[in-house]
Amino acid sequence: MVRPKKNQESPGDPGARIRLLKAAVELFTTKGYAATTVREIVEHAGVSAPVLYYYFKNKEGLYLELISEPFARQQEFYNRAGTGEGSHVARIFVLCDELFDLFMETIDVGRLMMSIYFGPPQGAPNFKFDEQCQEITNVFANLVKEAIAAGEINEGNPKQIAWAIGSIINAVYLEQMSPQPQMDKAGMRQVLGLLFTGVGGSK
Repeated sequence: MVRPKKNQESPGDPGARIRLLKAAVELFTTKGYAATTVREIVEHAGVSAPVLYYYFKNKEGLYLELISEPFARQQEFYNRAGTGEGSHVARIFVLCDELFDLFMETIDVGRLMMSIYFGPPQGAPNFKFDEQCQEITNVFANLVKEAIAAGEINEGNPKQIAWAIGSIINAVYLEQMSPQPQMDKAGMRQVLGLLFTGVGGSK
């Protein structure tokens, strides 16, 4: 059962913003987006409605901010992977590590995304999940293409190899949501290692 927090805070306090995001992800996940009211969110966060409006304008803005934040952080990872040091294959491994760590940090948001994307309609504002998935595929494909050009791995279809990388990451993500995960980051790296051994590369 969701229990409201008692400590009220005023606009301008960053702690209130964080509590609103945490309250929203819990309520959206347990009750669904449409069934969750602004009143429930602010009561659970321990703030007044004007605080929510100050940071997010409305429930829709809160939802979009909640979903967008992890993807904004991913963009930073993509930029580093494209210009970072080390081989292209090594940068792919680093990027996968960063994505895994981010997912574990925001796993509750990940569960919400899964319920919105794969579950029944909840009336949530439209978010272009498919475009985000395509972007990460493109990032990996570009790194693979550069790895091939640098002679780090054998000739192959960069897009297909990128899909294979993404499939490994997604499988590990889903595993983390199970009651007793059998795969961790080290296991993910081992499976990625098998993939790159198959295409003639090494990290």
